[in-house]
Amino acid sequence: AITIYGAPGVEFYGQHDSHEHAVTALCFVPGQGILMTLCADNTLHQWHIQGNGGPQSSQLLLKHSTTLEGKLKRISVMSCCIGSNNLLVGTEGGNIYLCNITTFTFSDNIIYQDVVMQNVPEAYKVNPGPVESLNQHPAHPNKVLIGYQRGLSVLWDMPTLTALQTYVSSQQLESSSWHPDGDKFLSCHNDGSITIWPSELLHERDTDSTGAVNGSVEESCKQPEPMDGPNTIYGPFPCKPINKVQWRRAKGGGNLLIFSGGMQRASHGDRNTVTVMNYSSEAEADNSSSDMHVTFSLSSRVLDFCVTQENLHTTTTDIKQEQLTDASVAGCLLILCEEEIVFIDLCLPEWPVLPQPYLCSLHSSAITCSTLVSAPHSAVYNRIRAAGSTGGQANVSGREFPITGGCPAPGTAPSPDTPQDLFITGHEDGTVRLWCGGGVCMSLLHTVNTATFFTSDDPPADDGAGAEDDDWPPFRKTGMYDPYSDDPRLGVKKVEMCGLSGQLVVAGTAGQIIVVNYTDATEAAEPVKVQPVEVNVVAENDNFVWKSHNKLNWKSEPVELGPGLEVQLLLQLHPPAACTSLHLHSEWGLLACGTAHGFALTDIVAGKNLLAKSTLSSLDVANAADEGPMSRRKSLKKSLRESFRRLRRGRSTRKTTQAA
Repeated sequence: AITIYGAPGVEFYGQHDSHEHAVTALCFVPGQGILMTLCADNTLHQWHIQGNGGPQSSQLLLKHSTTLEGKLKRISVMSCCIGSNNLLVGTEGGNIYLCNITTFTFSDNIIYQDVVMQNVPEAYKVNPGPVESLNQHPAHPNKVLIGYQRGLSVLWDMPTLTALQTYVSSQQLESSSWHPDGDKFLSCHNDGSITIWPSELLHERDTDSTGAVNGSVEESCKQPEPMDGPNTIYGPFPCKPINKVQWRRAKGGGNLLIFSGGMQRASHGDRNTVTVMNYSSEAEADNSSSDMHVTFSLSSRVLDFCVTQENLHTTTTDIKQEQLTDASVAGCLLILCEEEIVFIDLCLPEWPVLPQPYLCSLHSSAITCSTLVSAPHSAVYNRIRAAGSTGGQANVSGREFPITGGCPAPGTAPSPDTPQDLFITGHEDGTVRLWCGGGVCMSLLHTVNTATFFTSDDPPADDGAGAEDDDWPPFRKTGMYDPYSDDPRLGVKKVEMCGLSGQLVVAGTAGQIIVVNYTDATEAAEPVKVQPVEVNVVAENDNFVWKSHNKLNWKSEPVELGPGLEVQLLLQLHPPAACTSLHLHSEWGLLACGTAHGFALTDIVAGKNLLAKSTLSSLDVANAADEGPMSRRKSLKKSLRESFRRLRRGRSTRKTTQAA
């Protein structure tokens, strides 16, 4: 299945005929509303976004499908070229096929591997392996850079079907990318190294009006030396491969190098990273305006990434030069992981995270409970939105979301000011997330972290967010997905909210209950110390002994939750068992809660407990008092003893049956 997202409220869904084969590659045809997909069974599909009665009723339709038969024709990479009606399809056999996008048929003009190898010097005439990358030249659309797995890169002229230049590397090639000016390109390899190669041949050898190259074939056999490198960014120790690389202009000047992987195998080989850094060759090092370098660390495996572009207004009057020069800069970095997708704003100096209106990770931490608040009051809904916009996490961009394609159909993208149903989820790490349930996709409104109310004996984890200058690599924890919990007692068991008053009640695993209220405050007020109310639901049972986990330690100092949120009540049940039931009556100011041992009724306004009642029987209390804490050794002995008893009973039963 494939899903296309545009502006908030714009979403297309398509399903391939072969449900059992995964989609391995996607490629848009620029400016035509056509999507090319490649499945694991080596089938190539063409999808069209077609209007059916207007732009707000468009559909994603599967138009054509084809396949390449044979092991050597297995597709390894595909690329749509701007200004051309052909799709370049690279195969594991090393040949490149041209697929006509209009007719969806393969052309007879095949870029054979043997033809490419004719211009390679004798010392390098070995099987270059599968095609790994296909990159169109940014200033000369008829030139394509072909990268082969075993380190060979070829600058290919499409009109004449000849090789203009060859570049040979000693390491296995993983990916390549042109500089936006087109005067050089960059290749990354399986040892974590990066090499910059020149392409001055395009400036030294002219082309005539037909596109043919003026110059001898022998000139193309000269092997150019690298301009810079190979450089191992995270060396000198052995590093993992750099899977993908892109070279973009930075908004403030200079160049941005963006790549995934490349970490040291011994120390950071298990990390999932995408690196963004200001990078220039040795000749450009003096002119570099910034040395910004951030290694974004993700909690799940990085599948792919891409960079959106923002056009800058050029002041040149040379129209021809303006057409041949790519004047765009890097806008937003999209990182696709197994469990989430992350947006990074590359236009702001610190490269902050960009809030996303959809595709938020619902299970960033394991969901332990959920509830739905239907039709909340408009004032409450606006308070939640305001708290989420002003009191969010640090290092967040305030720019508009860069994905703006399409026009939402009526009813699919409701107005942000219109109250929608609230879907509230409680998580294992103690967080509570409030989601907007209206529209096509749910969007995150606000997050409340109850872990801030408690102290922890463990030292804080170093996520690299505040890395010092001497820390290397400069990790920065990015993304919401975090499947690990510091303390299982922080888990949220019950959550309830009043849609009229804005009161939110959160009950946890260790008997902790927190009542917060959404207010109209736009700035964070001075936090007020709220003393937890202790409630013993088994006070009438003197012989009861609690044998499980201890309660969490409440902080002695006031806790600041951010603008628009204030603490109303803190409640601690004893024994600190998980809350099994919860009910709020905001009009009367009463809160009822229950555990496996009893229940309690509390006055929220006065902050006093009104009633505590145990539901344990005298037999339950006696059994709990007689049985001491069972260790693992005692538990094993008891299990073995019960097993032998069952065996004896089984044998005696068989003997009785035989005697009868």
